[in-house]
Amino acid sequence: MPGVRTRTAGNYLAADFGTDYVVLGITAGTGSTTDLRLDAKANQGFEVFSRPLDEPADGSVEQAVHASAPVLLDFRSAQGIAGPSSIRHAYTTMRVDVLAAFDGLIYLPTMSPSSFVAPDH
Repeated sequence: MPGVRTRTAGNYLAADFGTDYVVLGITAGTGSTTDLRLDAKANQGFEVFSRPLDEPADGSVEQAVHASAPVLLDFRSAQGIAGPSSIRHAYTTMRVDVLAAFDGLIYLPTMSPSSFVAPDH
């Protein structure tokens, strides 16, 4: 992820597996995702809750795909081609060269958090 200096699990996996490592993104067109807010009474000091997804951002992979059924896209042959310039990450949109950042993408028409995440009131 641009600007992040901490090594992620993906960094370790890529180092261990090399070209056998495949990076898959997952995103959705509509639905809800998780968010959090500080809560001194909560077990970990924050509460996780569900919030509706915003409309797909201009230039995003969600806007480009916009399918009514689940889709699995293979980007490996598209390296070097101009493509979407952002992808959702929870409730925000991350600017990234999607075709360069991911080997493939799972797109869901709609998504929602697990049932243990409370809806926001």
